[in-house]
Amino acid sequence: MDTEDMKINSNLYKALMQKDDDKVLDICASIPKGPLHTVTIHEDTVIHIATYHKKNDLVLQLLNMVPLCDSHKLTWQNNGGSTILHEAGTNNKTLVAAAEMLRRAPMLLSMANKQGETALFYAARHGKTRIFKFLHDQVTKTNQGPDLKTFLLRDDRSTILHLAILSRNYWMCHEIAVKHNHLIHEMDEDGMTPLQLLSCRPLELPPHNFVVRFIYNFIDPNVEDTSWMLPPLKNLRKRKFKCEWAMKLVKLLVKKDTSWEKTASRRYAKERLKGKIDNDANTLLHMVAEEVEDVDSDLKGPAYVLQGNVRMFKKVENICTTLDKMKLNSRSKTAEQEFNEGNDKRRKEAKEWMTENAKNYTVVAVLIATVAFAAAYTVPGGPNPTTGQPVLKEKPLFFFFTVADAMSLSAALTSVIMFLNIITSSYRFQDFEKSLVRKLQAGLVMLMISVAMLMLAFAATLILTVSSGRKWTDISLYAISFIPVLIFVLMFFPFQKILIFREVYSKAKEALVNMFSCLTKPKPAVWFSGRGATSVI
Repeated sequence: MDTEDMKINSNLYKALMQKDDDKVLDICASIPKGPLHTVTIHEDTVIHIATYHKKNDLVLQLLNMVPLCDSHKLTWQNNGGSTILHEAGTNNKTLVAAAEMLRRAPMLLSMANKQGETALFYAARHGKTRIFKFLHDQVTKTNQGPDLKTFLLRDDRSTILHLAILSRNYWMCHEIAVKHNHLIHEMDEDGMTPLQLLSCRPLELPPHNFVVRFIYNFIDPNVEDTSWMLPPLKNLRKRKFKCEWAMKLVKLLVKKDTSWEKTASRRYAKERLKGKIDNDANTLLHMVAEEVEDVDSDLKGPAYVLQGNVRMFKKVENICTTLDKMKLNSRSKTAEQEFNEGNDKRRKEAKEWMTENAKNYTVVAVLIATVAFAAAYTVPGGPNPTTGQPVLKEKPLFFFFTVADAMSLSAALTSVIMFLNIITSSYRFQDFEKSLVRKLQAGLVMLMISVAMLMLAFAATLILTVSSGRKWTDISLYAISFIPVLIFVLMFFPFQKILIFREVYSKAKEALVNMFSCLTKPKPAVWFSGRGATSVI
């Protein structure tokens, strides 16, 4: 490339980046190849770059600069084998330009890049609905039966359905699965069917927040005109649309793909893993003992990560033989020694994290207990000067105040005991499996109960002392007094549901699995001999 070409490329690239369409057209008109001039080191033409940047009007003008007799030159492929139609498949804004490309050079439709992807594949990979529908209609008009294989399968055996699932455009996935249902049983290079690949993706779930969930239920996901919607509503509509089509896709794939039914038949293959060792004499238990960085580990507290590691090790240890537990690897260490060594740093982090949190929670709990204790001696309305009894003790809300204050004090002191127990713990690995995390959760629940009860006691005090006896004044006062309680419940409950009910759910699930495994376990065969019944396994 000479200096003149470098200067032209630089000017073209700057004009494209600065969205100066007139300058781009002027430069293209002054060079021999025009809009087919290659600009980048990847051999992308001007039309490639303009299409990629979604400049539909500019692309149409550039296409008009190419004489009809040179339309075959529009099939130019860059270093990756991508044509200008491939670039059009990455967005929905150059749909008109894509139609013009196919009118001038129909062969673009069947051209594949170096990975064996046609433009239709590109649209599916990027999850672009409108351009995908357009290209799919064009493909099915001219190709049927075996001729469709080029458009539906890639060189590495991945199908267009696999790529669409990775794009998370579940409407598109459902359309592909319905129109090309034979792809449901196809496997990619990793031996995974679309259903198995989908099971590895994050779940599309409705929002957990009560208020957001309430609004979410009233949104129509199929509405086309969203111009009147605020951005948060648009995001909720998009989320609901994705959730509904994800559910439809799952139902369709589960019904058609029965590979999941074969999972039970792999039990014996899994059993054989128990006795296997690798080149370093590591058993299955050694492999579990290795510390592996999880993507989500930064999002969890160190104690919860360590708890998961300990539970996994114990679970695998329960199915291993005594020989596997005692076996030494090439480093002359048992699996337990490997686990203790590999997770020692995590244990120190978890200890520091739990100690720091327990100390902070203790300070808060003591402050709440102090306030609750003081409130018991400074009751609303004060004492009667003659009898010393509370003036407002006959009021129904006074009893409510007394109960709330007593519960707040009791819960706060209970949480203090829990947190002090954590601080003085020995922090052994087995402690992290159950006791420490449970104590932290129980202490946190007690602390939150004490806060809630203190807020209710405050609301009762406010109503008792400020109430004017007027209906609307009292209603307004009730509403204002209980707003903090309502906010507290809405903000705290989803978080605690994740922390606490996850533990309850896992235990219930484990109990149900054990119960059903006992019920479905085949009974031993029995044959009769002269001495009586003898079981045969």
